[in-house]
Parts: sequence; C-alpha cells; structure tokens
Amino acid sequence: MSRALQIVTLCCCVASQASCYSPEITACEVTCAEAGGNCPEGTACTGGYCNPPGVAASVCRAGGVDGGPDFVVPSGMVLIADNGPFSMGCVPGDTLCFDDPTSDQGETPSHLVTVSPYVIDIAEVTVGQYAACVDDSACIEPSTDVTTHYDPNANPNWPVTGMSRASAEVYCRWLDKRLPTEAEWEKAARGASTARIYPWGDDPPGCNIKAHFKASNACVQATPADVKSFEDGQSFYGLYDMSGNVWEWVSDWSAPYPMSAVVDPEGPESGSTGILRGGGWRTGEVQYMRVSNRNTQTITVSSNTYGMRCAKGVL
Repeated sequence: MSRALQIVTLCCCVASQASCYSPEITACEVTCAEAGGNCPEGTACTGGYCNPPGVAASVCRAGGVDGGPDFVVPSGMVLIADNGPFSMGCVPGDTLCFDDPTSDQGETPSHLVTVSPYVIDIAEVTVGQYAACVDDSACIEPSTDVTTHYDPNANPNWPVTGMSRASAEVYCRWLDKRLPTEAEWEKAARGASTARIYPWGDDPPGCNIKAHFKASNACVQATPADVKSFEDGQSFYGLYDMSGNVWEWVSDWSAPYPMSAVVDPEGPESGSTGILRGGGWRTGEVQYMRVSNRNTQTITVSSNTYGMRCAKGVL
C-alpha cells in the first residue's frame, strides 16, 4: 500500500503552532536519548524530545501534498518520518540470528525496506488506557483465566496483558489507529540508519537495567513493570519497552522474508499465524529481546505476556 505524502517541514512548535524556536531543529528526530541528555541550547528534555520552553511534549506538523491539511502528531505518539530504506532482519555481528530464510520466524535474508511516514505509540498500551475502552463498551475485559494483571485501580501503568490479536486490533481501532506492520515496528525499534541488535545498541540487557525480562532465571519477574520504567532501554526514536515487558502484536500474517527490497510491506493477505515482537516479562533468553527476533502465534491465542502498541499512517 502506498501512502502519498511528502514531509514538507517538521519543527517543534509552541502549543499554538504559531512559531518555532531557534536554532531550528527537525522535530521527532532529536530525542533526548539521541542527544545523550545534552539537548541543544534553548531546549530541554520533555516528553522524550528536546523541546522549547513551555512545551510539555513534542507537537509536530507535517505539510500534506498539494496543499493538503497538516498532520498533528497525537499525544503519546512519535513520528517516524525519515525517508529512505532501512535494513530489516539480522545485522552483521549478531551471533544469535535465526538464519533460516524458509521459516516464518527466519530473520534472513536481511533486506531493504522503505516505510512511508507514520506515528507509533511511545509506550505499550497500559491497563488504565485499555480500561477506558472497556468502560466505553468497545473492548472486552481480559479474561482472568489468561491474566490476573488487569486491575485499573491497582496497576494502571502496567502494560495491558491477555491480548489476542483481535482484541489488540479492536483497541487500536477504537482510537482511530491500527496495529503497526512488522516493518514499522522494526524500524521504530532499530532506527533507520543504524544496525542495532537491541533498541539501545549492541550490548545485551542486564537484569532490570534496560529491559524487563526473566534473563535466564537471573532476574525472575512476577509481574510486568510500569511502562517507561527503563530510560536506558529507549530505542533510537525514544520509544520505551521495545524489548521486554510484553510481547507486542503486529498486523502481519507470518511468512518468510522477501529476497529483495520492498516498499510498505504488509505481509500475506491471509494466513494461520500472526507475529509478535519484542519479548515479554517472562522471556528467559536474551535472543528473544533482539530487534530482529520474530515470534509467531495463532492470532486467537492470548497470554499474560501479550500486549500491544498502536500506530497510524500520516495521510
């Protein structure tokens, strides 16, 4: 699917959208993580971005084609708009790569993928956020047979668990969003021009330092953790928990990777299993925390380690 959009200007603007600060910085490219904690002069780290005074989060605008309306990035989302292909799949030096180009879980061949601009949640969907959908009678409360983590009063900032792909899709549609494609998810986790093995770089995560996971029984977890708990684990674009906490559903049916470059891939039109990304709080092995790791599952299956984040095309 092709999305006809040209990014004309992007800048961090005051809430009125009337003016931008100087020096001019391209918004949604200068994250606090990317700046290494040293935001440019005249800006400060708020909402994950280097913003001007008085701006509590990144508010970005993208001019549309042929004078079309501007796009305002929704609160709690990040714009991924840098053009050009990125390398999807295993990267050089990754000794944990599952090298089987015939498998639905294979991480090879590494191939160039071009993705149209989109926005994606900066964090996994929380219990509190999902509860609002339940209260609106649009979503179904997760079954206690699957998860005991759904308590909006006690644990509102835990990622919601017990999600099948269908329940994840219902929630995202309720917000006029959708699940990210597998390619969108991996680009958001890795970055466009980097060859990171993990969202933060090439060093494996330690016990509750960069990611929330079991770590080969060295760090046994009893529950998920609050989203945004691991600043050192942010991705290139400043997203949280792209490794660990909960496995995240994407929209694609599972299939082996293509052998050549592709644009806006969405996977097969039908299938029997879907794809989850990122590892979960009960994940024991570090290999499942890698950016390129793929987990397949029947889409009707739910688990106390399955959750999601939502995305939306920039149109």
